[in-house]
Amino acid sequence: MITEVFLQKKDFFILDSLKCLRYDNSQNNCSKCMDICDFDAITVFKKKIKLEGLLCTNCAECIGSCPTEALSLETFDSTSFVLDFVQKETNTIKDGLDIPTLAILDAHHIVSMILRKKENLNLVASSQTKEKVIQYITKKIDISNEFLNQIQSPYSASLDIIDVDYDIKKRGLFKNILNISKEIRNDEKLSNHLQKSEKLVPPKVTLLKNSLKLIADEIEIETISTVKGLIANKEIDFLTCTNCGECTHFCPTEALFRTSANDGIYFQSGKCIGCGVCKMVCESNSITSPSSVDIGRFIFDQADLLVSYEYHTCIECKTSFAYKGIRDICDRCATYKDDFASMFVMAKDIH
Repeated sequence: MITEVFLQKKDFFILDSLKCLRYDNSQNNCSKCMDICDFDAITVFKKKIKLEGLLCTNCAECIGSCPTEALSLETFDSTSFVLDFVQKETNTIKDGLDIPTLAILDAHHIVSMILRKKENLNLVASSQTKEKVIQYITKKIDISNEFLNQIQSPYSASLDIIDVDYDIKKRGLFKNILNISKEIRNDEKLSNHLQKSEKLVPPKVTLLKNSLKLIADEIEIETISTVKGLIANKEIDFLTCTNCGECTHFCPTEALFRTSANDGIYFQSGKCIGCGVCKMVCESNSITSPSSVDIGRFIFDQADLLVSYEYHTCIECKTSFAYKGIRDICDRCATYKDDFASMFVMAKDIH
């Protein structure tokens, strides 16, 4: 059922359409949540994500897959779980006992726990855990370990699959959900602060950056390779960019934003979620993704000026345009003159 215009809910499970990548951009084809759902409970209606309440089982297996954290459980908060876990004297998280499902976690959460605890992390799944969940968490572990290896961390994450009694698993899960729900209602969680401090940036991204800040003085390497699903970078080609601003308009986290005079575009890797929306809306194909990123600039949200223009007046239409040092005519007029050059031939020049 739909409780608000943009908030779709089934029992404990919530889909916030306003956070979904498909909401602002109908061309976006993100389907991560649908791909992992075994019950067809998440569908597309009029190019927007829709929750099929009658089919949803509240399993939460789709939550970790969402790059913008548009999916959530009322009774469980991933960021709160991470902050609580790092205080415990264990490095093991058991599927269904300590957490509703391992699929709630993203690589951001895994790396954050390892960096804060400064020890290896062992994730444990049961023999009854769905194969899709196993594949998902295995991929997230690989992403996490790739990143940890690049920043030269001595720690890593691993996954064990063991036999476990299904009834015990379910009883443990029910008890865990009630305890976490009680904590969320009674305590002011730091995750709420993270959501307010960077309104458009998913809390898991802020959590990761804050975790890296704790060990910033231990990171000796300056540049690392980008890691898909965790850390990204962008470049804009000066000559092909038209400064239309579509990339900044549709960027869901404002990682790309314009200068105050609208004559250039900045980028913050610390806010980028690697969704690819900017490249999708760029008609001139001017945006590329470099294979490396400055880790310090990522951690401390430093912005880079990707392109900067001077504005000149077009000698044809007399409107302002982004001058690239080539010709004093805007692209629109230049294209028109090139396409219809034959119309401007004088009769005396026709042989």
